[in-house]
Amino acid sequence: MRVVLPLIVLLEIGRTFYHTNAVYILSRALLFYFLIFAYTEVKKNKQLKVYIILVLLFALWALATTIWSYDPIVTFPRAFYFAYVAVGAAIAGYLWYAYFSKSFLSFLLPANIIIVVISLVSLITNQPADAWTGGCGIGFMGFAPHQNTLGMMILLTIPAVLFPSLKILNVKFQKSEIINSDFVHVSLLSSISYLLLLLLNIYLLILTQSRGSIISILLMIITFLIFTINWKLLITSGLTLVLFITALFFASPQIRTSVTDYVFKTETVIGDRRTSQIKATLSAAQHGGLIGLGYGISDPQNVIPSEVQAGTRYYREKMISVLALVEEVGVVGLGLFLAIIGYVLWGLINAKGKMLNDKWEGAFMIAVLVALSFDAQVEAWWLGAGSWQFCLFFAIIGCSIGVGKKQ
Repeated sequence: MRVVLPLIVLLEIGRTFYHTNAVYILSRALLFYFLIFAYTEVKKNKQLKVYIILVLLFALWALATTIWSYDPIVTFPRAFYFAYVAVGAAIAGYLWYAYFSKSFLSFLLPANIIIVVISLVSLITNQPADAWTGGCGIGFMGFAPHQNTLGMMILLTIPAVLFPSLKILNVKFQKSEIINSDFVHVSLLSSISYLLLLLLNIYLLILTQSRGSIISILLMIITFLIFTINWKLLITSGLTLVLFITALFFASPQIRTSVTDYVFKTETVIGDRRTSQIKATLSAAQHGGLIGLGYGISDPQNVIPSEVQAGTRYYREKMISVLALVEEVGVVGLGLFLAIIGYVLWGLINAKGKMLNDKWEGAFMIAVLVALSFDAQVEAWWLGAGSWQFCLFFAIIGCSIGVGKKQ
């Protein structure tokens, strides 16, 4: 088990690099290894049982949409695939926490290290030739196919680096009463390694100019602070930071120009380049209505020139997960999907204790789920059962169930 889940993550991440796209198929086969433990673990944990029931309810509804789907051949197997990945990945995350709770997100760490190393090699060697000009041509993407892809790779794996770094900073420098001084037992070398890796992650993320991923990580940190730090301290620090940035922004024309170019990229208004996709998604959600058009289906009435027509099936970049789910499975399906995530979040929030000592884990998992859910509204991977973001998200969901049970 110590090997299989990190290997699954590595295979999933491999999908985002050139020449390794197909390896994720092996990861999906390895998920079956964890499914064989499902029955035994469900008998032990009521929360896990309820979670699986909620997943199966959504899968059954997605399966029902086959009846009225534009393409039943796509919808029918996709409903089963959703259940397979959502249950298999969650069981994997849950069992990882059950056996390795002292390093409960470390299954993401090998992948994060590889992402950082490969990206640094790209920076140093200036390879590939389109490392800065490919994708949308704005920001660094290294060997990934797009800047936003590299940003999401960092976002999904950085929790393995961010959480121990926050603990190290808290114990080493603040000595806060929030956490016992004996909660962290790491060497000086380990502390330096984690902090250096965190800085490299942040540096690469800034270079990508992936606004969705950057905002998601900021949201992750802010949500975590809300659950662990005195509100007065949080508000005072936040206001001080805002005032400092504002003063810096207006004091220097060069800084103002650089920041404006970074935030807006080539847009006059943020989101200009995605206007057609957003309009199509809004319209498609209206057509989806109460019961949807079919799981895995793109509304054929919202064809836009820049999207893909493959045979009789139409593909569209859907942008916003909530609206995309309404398009495919309707308001009913959206409610069932949100119930899965809401149940896990509610379990963490209602966990016993006040997020002290090991309860830091609960606060951090809430922060991670909130941040990733926000990112899913920018990239619409909530409905992509075949995407690597989807698989890793549900592995983290499973880990969250384990944290909630402990607390």
